[in-house]
Amino acid sequence: MRRFSLLDIESLPETAGAFCLINRRKLTLFVGVTENIRVEILALSAKSSFLLKETREIETLDLRGKDLIKTYVETIRTRKPLYNFNLNEQRHFPHLKITNEKFPRLLVTRKIENDGANYFGAFLPETSIRLLLDFLNRIFRLRSCEIKVDGDFSFPCTQFYEKRCVAPCVESLCNVENYTEIVRLIKLFLANKRDDFEKLIIQKIEFASEMLDFETAGDWRNVLINVKNLWSAKDWNFWLEDAVDSFETEEKNGRVFIYIISQRGRKILGKRAFVFDKIAGFNQTDVLAQLIWQFYEFYAPKEIRVAADFPNRKLLAEILTRRENRKIKINVVNQNYKRITTERAFGRTKFEFDFRQIKPAKTADEIKSELQKEFRLNQTPIRIEAFDVAHISGTDFVVAKSVWENGKFLVKEYEFWFSAEESELETLEKGIIERFNARSNLPDLILIDGGKSHLKAALKAVEDFETRKFSIVSAVKPPQRHNEVRILSRKTARR
Repeated sequence: MRRFSLLDIESLPETAGAFCLINRRKLTLFVGVTENIRVEILALSAKSSFLLKETREIETLDLRGKDLIKTYVETIRTRKPLYNFNLNEQRHFPHLKITNEKFPRLLVTRKIENDGANYFGAFLPETSIRLLLDFLNRIFRLRSCEIKVDGDFSFPCTQFYEKRCVAPCVESLCNVENYTEIVRLIKLFLANKRDDFEKLIIQKIEFASEMLDFETAGDWRNVLINVKNLWSAKDWNFWLEDAVDSFETEEKNGRVFIYIISQRGRKILGKRAFVFDKIAGFNQTDVLAQLIWQFYEFYAPKEIRVAADFPNRKLLAEILTRRENRKIKINVVNQNYKRITTERAFGRTKFEFDFRQIKPAKTADEIKSELQKEFRLNQTPIRIEAFDVAHISGTDFVVAKSVWENGKFLVKEYEFWFSAEESELETLEKGIIERFNARSNLPDLILIDGGKSHLKAALKAVEDFETRKFSIVSAVKPPQRHNEVRILSRKTARR
């Protein structure tokens, strides 16, 4: 890291790199990346003279042994410069994160942080990322709990017996070394390094066989079989090495809009709209350049298509090609020759975004009034409590409650109850009884996630509560159509 004054512009290196513009209060004004630092600073002085007027120092970042893209993005996240367009403030495509802990966890995230965790992705389509997470949890069994784990527990929780966790909480079942090896395999899997993954698994199988530990060898063999089956399944290709990303930009009402469509052939994998307030001295192309440099921190498709050329496009393509060890193209596409599927996807993305903007959020009073009308309630619901039941493969039931009151979710009042019951309906009934035994701050409306049988279980739970009327509503979603409601049941009970 070196610092230069404005009088030393001619001394700046004429090499590729990243730099920061610092003001008199030592705040970072702007973080840039370029193939020629000195030329870029001179260009900024002509195009965005206000930046140079505020600048007191120019800092070049040390890139020895570092990835230029990662250094650039991490610096923006850390310093939060005043005149950069920060992608981290927007809703990203889903990534998978291996946490920076002694016994790491595997999480889905849309926000990247400088927290020492390992990030992989993006993974598309977005609706399937939970399926991938579930597959990894079943096959590799990393812990999912948030408690502090140090191997000193006497016995594991039910997740171990359900084969959803290797139980690092009990050192005799899984020590740090064994857990670290599992994490290593997951990293190879998520990075899509299939040859390295298979080689390591085979080594484990052979070593276990030599030690006459045939049970462990069989377990690793099953892992390899399951992973190979996923690799061969056409509909389970979450990686984007063969995808094409297309970008469009537009400017209106003092803001810059950038739309991205990711597709494999004619299939649209994902779409997203990013919105940035316009900054004087930066045009649409400058915003696009900053976003693309940040967008591909962890992956790259086979081709990136843009409607207009942007600064340092060729440099970015070269860096991505070296990093991914395959040819990455960033092409400027003639707008008259865009694919029909891409054009239609851009149209839908713009329409959906505009629709969300013009549709105002409902107030608490509007929500309560609409609920009263929809469910034909006798009174406006002020407090609503929702109940749902979860289980592991039909066992280990738990019922949970969430609370909404006057437009706010009261997270501190959320509760859950473990159950020894043998069915979902019995668990729901017991959970509601447990809650109403408190007899304090009771709801005006109970919402049940389920059909008519769940409604009957809820009614049975409150049949002994009498005082005044309240309502119970149960709702269930049709199979494969989770944005619809098939059944709405309304019943009045007494408490």
